[in-house]
Amino acid sequence: MNAYSIEQLENNPKNYRWGLFYACPDDPRVVVPKHVVWMGWTINFAHPRAWQTLLLFIVIATCPSLIADIALIQLTSKAIISAMLSAYIALLVMAVTILALIFLSYRLSSQTK
Repeated sequence: MNAYSIEQLENNPKNYRWGLFYACPDDPRVVVPKHVVWMGWTINFAHPRAWQTLLLFIVIATCPSLIADIALIQLTSKAIISAMLSAYIALLVMAVTILALIFLSYRLSSQTK
């Protein structure tokens, strides 16, 4: 696939779900520039490795915090530990919500018209 055809796929509005989620099964890239280029990059949710890439990004983003918190737990009291646990529960709820939205976008992108 040449650069021109990739650019055509990227600029096609039908490859964006709700204008936010890029899902193009013909695009070989996993990570693609966003529709508005200065806003950064996004994942091609129609690519078979999209979920593995998303999980990798989440692990990379959360590992430093988890390591620091584990070190902090060894030095703190039970009250602080329970506060940290409630914060992690809130983060877990947010992560489940995000994953549900991603799953929904995947289901919408995989439906044939």
